[in-house]
Amino acid sequence: MDLETVQKSLKNSVGTRNRWRSEAKKAYDFVAGEQWSPEERQVMEDLMRPVTVFNRIAPIVNAIVGHETANRQAVAYLPRQLGATPVADVISHGAKWVRDECGADGEESDAFEDCVITGEGWIDTEPDYDSDPDGTILIERVDPREMDIDPTCDKKNYKGAKWICRTRKMERTRAQELWPHASFGDFEPTGRQTSSGDPIDVIAAAFYHADSGAEGRTGAERDLVLVHDYQWWEFEPIYRIPGQVVASTPALMMALQQTMPDVRPSETGLLTFDPQQWAVIQPMLPPGVKPIEQRRRVYKRMFWTGMQILEEKDCPVRDSFTYKAITAKRDHQKHMWYGIVRAMRDPQLWSNKFMSLALEIVATSAKGGIFAEIDAFEDPRKAEDDYADPSAMIYVKPGSLSGQNPKIMPRPVSAGPPQMQQLMMYANQSLNDAAGVNPAVMGFSKELDVSGVLEQTRLQAGLNLLSYLFDALRRYRKEQGTLLMQMMRQYIPEGRLVRIEGPEGAQYAKLAFDPGIDKYDIVVDEAPTAPNVKEQTWETFVSLAPHLPPQMMTPQFLLPLLEYSPFPRALVQKWMKSASNPQAQQQAQMAQQLQAAEIQSKTREQNASAMLKQAQAQHVGEGDPSKAAAAQIGLLGDVVKAKAEMASAQAKVHQTHLDAHAKVLEHTLNAHAAIRDAALDQQKAEREAALQQQEPKG
Repeated sequence: MDLETVQKSLKNSVGTRNRWRSEAKKAYDFVAGEQWSPEERQVMEDLMRPVTVFNRIAPIVNAIVGHETANRQAVAYLPRQLGATPVADVISHGAKWVRDECGADGEESDAFEDCVITGEGWIDTEPDYDSDPDGTILIERVDPREMDIDPTCDKKNYKGAKWICRTRKMERTRAQELWPHASFGDFEPTGRQTSSGDPIDVIAAAFYHADSGAEGRTGAERDLVLVHDYQWWEFEPIYRIPGQVVASTPALMMALQQTMPDVRPSETGLLTFDPQQWAVIQPMLPPGVKPIEQRRRVYKRMFWTGMQILEEKDCPVRDSFTYKAITAKRDHQKHMWYGIVRAMRDPQLWSNKFMSLALEIVATSAKGGIFAEIDAFEDPRKAEDDYADPSAMIYVKPGSLSGQNPKIMPRPVSAGPPQMQQLMMYANQSLNDAAGVNPAVMGFSKELDVSGVLEQTRLQAGLNLLSYLFDALRRYRKEQGTLLMQMMRQYIPEGRLVRIEGPEGAQYAKLAFDPGIDKYDIVVDEAPTAPNVKEQTWETFVSLAPHLPPQMMTPQFLLPLLEYSPFPRALVQKWMKSASNPQAQQQAQMAQQLQAAEIQSKTREQNASAMLKQAQAQHVGEGDPSKAAAAQIGLLGDVVKAKAEMASAQAKVHQTHLDAHAKVLEHTLNAHAAIRDAALDQQKAEREAALQQQEPKG
């Protein structure tokens, strides 16, 4: 794609993106407390009226973002294969390890906050070899005001956009390191002027002949250049043939394994080749083989500045943009997205203005005093000095306080417009109503003894009004999970040690991908480590535990529940390690094996002795029948004795097995008792806290 086409694409988004950037700036200002425009502030200062700001928007935004932080979701990968589909634990834990290494959770929370405020949040996922020479992946939040998008795309999260462009300021030395063959000098100026304090005008910057000091920037701005990262997709032809064709040609199979190891049959058994691969494979095919000609998207990117192209290449993953969006509410008329701040701006503005007006009325109106005629007091000067003294005696002339027209009367106090207080209260209340956030979402419950079920119901009702935000976040996680999976395949070598959290603590395993599985389904679920998830799960179990039958309280049932307990993680791991330690069972098994070996040895010895005695009896019986009978009787006695000893040994083995089982059962009951005691202690603490809250009422 040529640079002129790219600039024309940006030009088509000028109107939409300029309107959105203007609203985004206002939204950020309102959350930060800058809620008066410069013109309004100047008018208020000219009138000598106070410029008041009681920021009620920021707590509402913080409550929504805090709910996302406390209920983060995790991504799991299910391989597409016949039969059962177990979770790919190593791959899922590998993705979690990559995200932990780059702090992806915090970056995504920042992007979600951008979405709540402005209507758009953006995340960039890139391979990185600077921090780790073996390769890692960075997941970072992007300022949404740096982004430009295909204006014809109106789907949620900009799904299906034809192009995406990010324009950012970059230090000249850093840009020169990345593109050493490029020239970042001064070009002929175009007459466009930018001041150092202005934000990036991405649309205007797309047509600058110079992204340097020649455009009028001064100071530190001279050391910065504007770099555009333009990504788009286009179609490329592909050729598909059945895998049996390659399997029937040994030479073709060998060439395919040596030169194209990544080409594997799809679920339908077809091999797919791009034009370059097809040019190599086609001469080796048997006569009469005709491919299925199709097309697919391939994603490309271009870095450019001013009027020169810095670099053009494929995207790190050839079937996806590196930038992923989270969008809020859609404005169908303006073809743009907006957050909750747009609806709260007017109530917040009027609340500030009413408060400013109330303060002005209080400051300029009378606060007491009297009206008095000149001859009302005996000593006017002394009356002025002693009027504010409650213990002073002020003398007036006779008749000044009596009659139909007294000479002294109090000065009337202005109470202000009677409807102003109601309007101020209405404006404050409308903030939550316009945002769709009830007091339960923010943790402000007016009832002191409200039940937990009722409070949870109110919280869920409030979150239902904000479901569009969390739905977009869930959709983003699926798209970003697919992108992360593909980047892990390409940029993190197999065999890399990744951290896996388990009952024994943190362990490391080698990252491995099943070569026979190309596609994985992305499952988004609540993360077990989320604080709210742990709390809700534990409370549910505590209320349910007293009603469970004792036979269910086995280690296999109780140990997983410790992951959701409020106890410290180190303590939980120690408990799980001690509970899952099979030393007692191993000792019991070893004892059983030793007893069995001893029984077998004695049995073989006694059988050999019996056979010897029988042979001796036969030999003796040949000469003397009476001696033979006596020998036979002795042989029977030895057999009975051997059987008795064998039965005794078996009884000892059975008793050892019973003792080992009793130890395991005792350990299980102790674990159940510990959990039950913890639940009872928690209930006792809750009752004591409730009683302490009720004591002031009495």
